[in-house]
Amino acid sequence: MSNNSGSKVIAITGAAGYIGSRLLDHILEKQEILKVIAIDNKPIIGTHPKLISVQIDINASLDSLFRDNQVDTVIHLAFVIQQLRDRAESIRANIEGTYNLLSAAGKTGVKKLIYLSSSTVYGALPDNLDFLTENNTPRPSREFHYAWDKRKAEIAFEKSQGLANGIEVSILRASIVMGPNARNSITDSLSNPFLIGIKGSNPQLQFTHESDLVEIIWQFIAKSHTGIYNIAGPGSIAWSEVAKRSGTKMIWLSPRIAYGILTILWKLRVQNKSNSSGLDYIRWPWLVSTKKIEDQLKYRFMYTSSDAFDAYVLGRS
Repeated sequence: MSNNSGSKVIAITGAAGYIGSRLLDHILEKQEILKVIAIDNKPIIGTHPKLISVQIDINASLDSLFRDNQVDTVIHLAFVIQQLRDRAESIRANIEGTYNLLSAAGKTGVKKLIYLSSSTVYGALPDNLDFLTENNTPRPSREFHYAWDKRKAEIAFEKSQGLANGIEVSILRASIVMGPNARNSITDSLSNPFLIGIKGSNPQLQFTHESDLVEIIWQFIAKSHTGIYNIAGPGSIAWSEVAKRSGTKMIWLSPRIAYGILTILWKLRVQNKSNSSGLDYIRWPWLVSTKKIEDQLKYRFMYTSSDAFDAYVLGRS
């Protein structure tokens, strides 16, 4: 059963996280929203008359929660970002959790599914085009779990369009999300004494401001826009410029040394943030085209990539 009042009942997974908390702030005051079911395995901070907070694992049964609240739209943000040593744990959360969510949606009359993916699914490769479109084949590295799992979850969502009559699926491939509240792998790197650069490489990076992202998600909630969409603020910033603007020292290493050192440090458990596969993203190009979202949604980004990164630097200071 779905609510027939014309108002929307939204379920958001990963609602306690960086993007989830920003999205809650953005949509709870919208008149079109009847209530929001905020789902996370961590406590949800804050209260609101429209908000129902549910602390539960993404692999727990969600059927009755969706059915009892007549959820019509699900935004899936829950994801283990960090490269875990226990591969089974990240697969359980990122892939099995996605299938569990989709199973519940298919059984309970959910009409719209929105998945926050990542432009990292295209892979960072030497033969990438200048700007990758939604028609380019994703080629993530199996060793870089974040991008690999994002793509596997995308495939699950693509299959889910046949789970229920009339179900709508939207997949948003966002570039690195930045802003005053940013918490991600880049901000983790910027907390280190130095950044690693690969000699002979200085790729351009794209950033999406958190305010643009939550507004775009809202537009997908409010209206029907099915399919895959790239998201990135206009322009880009070189990796060396990221270091310069953040006041972080850059150490340039040859590919052999850089990959070798990170592989050894990972294997010896000296550092636990990532294996060497993530270095591909500061070595090879992976810029995306946003023509589709600009043309079809008529969306005009409020912040450039440069603005988004500077907002984080300013917020940090």
